[in-house]
Amino acid sequence: MASIAENNNNNNDEFISTKKLLEISQYLYNNYYSKPYKQSPPTGSSEAIKQAWHVDLYADHGIERPNHALAHSMRKAFLVPIVIDTFKKYCKLDKSKFNFSGEEIFALQVALLFESVGRESDISYSTSPELHNQFDKNSYKVYKAYYNKNMPEQLQTAFKISYIALKNMYNKNKTPHIIILETCHRIDLSRCYPKDDMEDRYKSTQKSLFEMNADAETAVLRMFKYGVKLIHYTGDRLLWDGF
Repeated sequence: MASIAENNNNNNDEFISTKKLLEISQYLYNNYYSKPYKQSPPTGSSEAIKQAWHVDLYADHGIERPNHALAHSMRKAFLVPIVIDTFKKYCKLDKSKFNFSGEEIFALQVALLFESVGRESDISYSTSPELHNQFDKNSYKVYKAYYNKNMPEQLQTAFKISYIALKNMYNKNKTPHIIILETCHRIDLSRCYPKDDMEDRYKSTQKSLFEMNADAETAVLRMFKYGVKLIHYTGDRLLWDGF
């Protein structure tokens, strides 16, 4: 797996490291991702919500929250470096905006580790925007409390930026930080989206965000292929690996 950027301040080496990412991942597994979802939706939920609540409700092959388990979060985090590098070289936006510091890269990786900790079921946004948004808010709250307590003062600015980006994913106003988070999430959808859906996402990513030339197309394809490789590494389900 790709590690975080190497241009880190030596004073932050204890925190900005792959070792620290793995330590945080273990903490999240112990306290969140290993815990079963709630068995029933809120009282008074519609029949549609009651039915959707049972999707991925139980442990699959012993893995709780199978569609949003730790493996999903770790893959997104370890996609961050290759995604940033691809944007720096080939995006059709202002490339300099993606020249993140080591602190910013690390904070984006940690943010993605926390993205799904607040879920109480695998219910989708389309089924219940209210419940889905509440799960997101749960995750943001846990993330903010964690970095405020555990990250040193010199990293707080980078973590606040990543927190704001996490809270504003899928809003209309896209910052470079939000674009990186969304792209990492999109690449990992091969675990639950079939061929046509993934091809659409790959093509729309290429067309809307990147230059139209052979080198850029190769680089974007490499990102998506790497995402599939990470799914193979982590043993997760994979609905399509035809990139």
